[in-house]
Amino acid sequence: MDRLSVYKTHVKFTDGSGEKLRPIVILVDDSDHFSSDRTALAIYSAKERFNNERTRDFYAKILYEIKDPDVAGLNKSLISYVNVAEERLYPFSELMEEAEFLGELSARDSFGVMIKYNEYYSS
Repeated sequence: MDRLSVYKTHVKFTDGSGEKLRPIVILVDDSDHFSSDRTALAIYSAKERFNNERTRDFYAKILYEIKDPDVAGLNKSLISYVNVAEERLYPFSELMEEAEFLGELSARDSFGVMIKYNEYYSS
């Protein structure tokens, strides 16, 4: 399995109220098609609500905890999660012009993200 690339770019809020610079994971990187969009998932740092007794089960279904953040170019002092429930499309040209390449998820994190992604979308 190919390792998944990590970039930092502007991610729009789902409610349309703004955007924030944050890391994303590119799920499909079809380098042969420079004009196509790339499917990405946002990466979030740990939030108290992720482990709240009322919401823990919900977040457990949609978040994958990154095991090797330093390999991916992320801050290793923070716990980071990939949210598999929020797919976003990024034009290839936008990524090349505006996004900063940070690294790649480790093999075990790439595999773990894809397992969580497939579990979420198959249920």
